[in-house]
Amino acid sequence: MFLELKECIKDAFDPALKSYVDSDDYRQAQWEFDQIYIAFYNDLPEGLRKRFTELINARGDLESGLALEAYYRGVVHGIELHNDVK
Repeated sequence: MFLELKECIKDAFDPALKSYVDSDDYRQAQWEFDQIYIAFYNDLPEGLRKRFTELINARGDLESGLALEAYYRGVVHGIELHNDVK
């Protein structure tokens, strides 16, 4: 049951954040990041551009995993607190 709950929570992650990802605040933050990334990328020599992109992608994957785990643990903790209050 526990693994099933974890999978259900993780499956709900993207839909739960859709309104945030679609928000003007998030889009603005993403646009600002993109501007910094593009400017830096364009200043790099050709030989470093691929490695820099790999670095950014690896960091993004790491941060996404952290966010997903935090979301899962937050939901589980909330359920536990709710059950303790009953």
